[in-house]
Amino acid sequence: MLEFEIRNKRIQLREEYLSQNKGRDFLKHILPGMQILRESALLLKSPDITLPSDMKALLSLFDVAWSCNSQIFYYLMEDRVEDRKIPSLIHDVHHYLSELCVKVNTFKK
Repeated sequence: MLEFEIRNKRIQLREEYLSQNKGRDFLKHILPGMQILRESALLLKSPDITLPSDMKALLSLFDVAWSCNSQIFYYLMEDRVEDRKIPSLIHDVHHYLSELCVKVNTFKK
């Protein structure tokens, strides 16, 4: 289920980038969906974990648990996205989701 959601985000990302707004709206709206994915992934690894309510604390915990580098999402949380950087951010988010999908797919309890 988690892998399906990650793959779905990747497809949405591609579709939004090819749309007229070049992914601008998707980058603004990806954070809540990514929070749910992170919570699910953390619960997958540690079902008894207490999830922090703060998005940055959750992100930090997720990075440690899944050996990820979510720096791009800190950037998105601060809402400092310049139009000229959107293609690069889209690429980075897509790469991040691809790596996460592999990690989740190969995870064994």
